[in-house]
Amino acid sequence: MGSEENKKYLIEKYKDKVISPEKSIDEVLRIFKERLDIVEIDLSEVNPTFRQFTKINFLHSLKNRPVGLWEQDIVLNAFRIIHNNKSKNYYEEMILEHKKDEEIIILVEKKIEAIASNSQRLQLELFIEQGISGYHYKNETPEFFGYLMYLDGLEKKNYL
Repeated sequence: MGSEENKKYLIEKYKDKVISPEKSIDEVLRIFKERLDIVEIDLSEVNPTFRQFTKINFLHSLKNRPVGLWEQDIVLNAFRIIHNNKSKNYYEEMILEHKKDEEIIILVEKKIEAIASNSQRLQLELFIEQGISGYHYKNETPEFFGYLMYLDGLEKKNYL
């Protein structure tokens, strides 16, 4: 499928599923706390490699462009998904992804409204739930098509 055909397919299949306007990080967390048992944890409990990787990603993300945070300005908040019946599927998929059983973590940076998880499925669901701005939706920007690709990836389970 060519680029234009792919864009047409994504628009036809997913445009009506786009969440816009974009939700705040606090709203996204509130929604996920209704679905899963989530507790805030000390940042020192997070794998240092994942923590640093996320910090660098946030620093270079599109969300940081208008704000312009420096690395020392990024403040991460960490959350753990409690391993129980509500989160069972996520933890089973983590074992498939990472070939080991590890805790599922969410990291957020509230000044730039950025969110990340070490679970690929949860990462997609968080991005999707956060939504995109009306500007990106109306103008069908690259961010809009990226969002449609997240929807497509989640539906096709391309996170495994």
